[in-house]
Order: sequence, then structure tokens, then C-alpha cells
Amino acid sequence: MSELQSEKRSHKRVLIARLALIASADDRHEAYVEDISISGVQLRNAAPEVPFESLFVVGAEVALEIENMSSLTGSVVRIAEPMIAIAFPERSECENKMLIAEIMDRQGWFSLGDPDAYE
Repeated sequence: MSELQSEKRSHKRVLIARLALIASADDRHEAYVEDISISGVQLRNAAPEVPFESLFVVGAEVALEIENMSSLTGSVVRIAEPMIAIAFPERSECENKMLIAEIMDRQGWFSLGDPDAYE
């Protein structure tokens, strides 16, 4: 990643290997977490034969269930198949600390690379 791209990020992104379910009022779809921060999450499509673009639109409010984490909500900010980016709403400092603790608690071995390398 170039320095310019990293300067655009306001929060550190953490790589975690987890399953996720993204849901709008009309659709539910499985995905894999690519990375997460306190400001949002990037997901990879778990069923690429059904593109995110056919289910969700930029600006849509969605609910997220990430494996072994609390439920989250956010809005779709970008769809670039096979990826979708979700921005989380503003939170209080206390809520941010709780989310950071949960993200770091779930990071585990998987943050360092290929999860299969640790089996």
C-alpha cells in the first residue's frame, strides 16, 4: 500500500479471518471478513455467483453478524466485486474502546497470514 493510501485511513485496519452475514431489509448474504477497524469493515463475497451488486446498493443500511463478535450496523460505501465496504456509524469513545477490545480479542493467530498455516 502506498503512503498516500495509508494516510487516507483514519483508523488502523486489522486482518481477521471470520465468516460474516450481511443483511438489508430484503436480502441476506454470506461473506468473509477481509479487514475491520472501528470505522468499518471490508468483506469478500462468499458466493460470487450472486454478486453483491445484485443485492445491495451504495448508501444502503445493513446489519452485520460477524462470527464470534457482537452485531454491528453500518452503511454500504463501496462495492467492487468481489468486495463490499461497510462504514460504521459514529460511536462514543467508550463504544469505540469496547469495539477495539472485541476486534483485538478476536484477532488471534489469523492476523499474521494464512489461517491454514497454523493448523
